Amino acid sequence: MPGFFFSSYKRVSFALQGLISFEQAALITKLRSESSTAYLKEYNQYISNKDVKTYSYLYPKERLLIRVPESLSRDDRDILVNQIGGVLTDDLMIVVDLKSLEDTVASTLVLLEVFMIVVGAVAFIITFFLLLVSTSASIRENEWEFGVLRAIGLRKDQITRVYLYESLCVTVSSCILGLLIGFLLALTLSLQFNLFIELPFQVAFPYALTFTMIGLAIAITVVGTVVPMKAINEKQIAGILK
Repeated sequence: MPGFFFSSYKRVSFALQGLISFEQAALITKLRSESSTAYLKEYNQYISNKDVKTYSYLYPKERLLIRVPESLSRDDRDILVNQIGGVLTDDLMIVVDLKSLEDTVASTLVLLEVFMIVVGAVAFIITFFLLLVSTSASIRENEWEFGVLRAIGLRKDQITRVYLYESLCVTVSSCILGLLIGFLLALTLSLQFNLFIELPFQVAFPYALTFTMIGLAIAITVVGTVVPMKAINEKQIAGILK
């Protein structure tokens, strides 16, 4: 329930809140006032306050929770919030629209996911050039081996596929290990955090972000491997082996 703090831990039971009716609260107050002269004097002083008589059930209220229909539009909610705010006379009193807060948080999460995708795309672009340079250097070092493979009968597309499969194996295995390690770490930290907040555990896997990053990684690997191999395949076998 919003606005209240509940816990199943006995060590923090002294700071917990309880939900009781106004009649039960009045009965508890009466029994407490009758148990001691000091409590009775304090209760009589409280009742004699003129402001107390304006309270319903003789108790001041810290907050007021209003439930509105789910179908209520945003404009109608804004009108209701403004009307309630116009009635308040204390500057310390505020009106909070929970639905607007939820919409703001949802929009923020979407923007955060888009930002992470953009940052990941920029990182992959930089990775592409690094992969292109490293692959080109590796192919130049193994240029003689490629010439031998072509000399014994392998076609150009077969040699390209061999090097491409090798690069894809490294990329896919890295993605799988990264996903497993990241998921286990996030799962462990979330479970530890839930020990304190005592909320139901839910797994919210970022499918869009994950598949976007994996797709970019595979595409960069393919392009970064095929482009250098195309340059080496254009050379003559005699020129490679000399």
